[in-house]
Amino acid sequence: MPQPRPAQPNDVVLALEASCRASSIALASRGQTAFKALDPACSHASDLLPALAELLSAAQLNPADITRIIVGTGPGSYTGLRVASSLAQGLARGSDADLVGIPSGEGLAFGHLQAGAECVHLLDARAGQLTYARYRRLPADIRVITDPKVVEPAELTSSMFTGTALFADESTLAAADHAALDSATSISAAPPRADHLLALDCSRRSCGQSLASSSIAPLYLRPYAARIRRR
Repeated sequence: MPQPRPAQPNDVVLALEASCRASSIALASRGQTAFKALDPACSHASDLLPALAELLSAAQLNPADITRIIVGTGPGSYTGLRVASSLAQGLARGSDADLVGIPSGEGLAFGHLQAGAECVHLLDARAGQLTYARYRRLPADIRVITDPKVVEPAELTSSMFTGTALFADESTLAAADHAALDSATSISAAPPRADHLLALDCSRRSCGQSLASSSIAPLYLRPYAARIRRR
């Protein structure tokens, strides 16, 4: 893998977040950050490319100008993660941009928590299972308390949520349906966002912690199960 470029004032950094229905994209250049959230009611991860074209046009940039690409690696939507990863790799081949993968929950925690606070990112993994991860916000980074893992609803305990903010959407809360969630200090349906990935990567780079390229392989925690549509 080629050595990444040190941070430069003229860097053009792109972030893609498609681990959930509410996909988003962010572009940082010339000291400004542009953000676009796709409409979760009608969008698909494949709409990231038109959204990128819109942001690049507004900034008077071309895809070849991109120097660094941050990808939210999930866990989450199988299709969304695959589309974002493929788009990032295609762009990097044309621009020689560095590729950096960040688990989506880390960006979520960095964007919403104050230093010292903790959160749980809980997702509906389908087939009666959930994915669970726990994070602590540091002044300039995120500490992973529990790596993303698949759990059964019956495995949830109050101690897994005590003293934490809980990020979980309505479908996840319905799938969990467990009193242990009441131990969380708050519950929010806020999704992971591309601009939070940018902020976390920028913070890490300023501390010299995120200069190397890293894998953007999606975090698939369980085998993909295709749904058969009945006619």
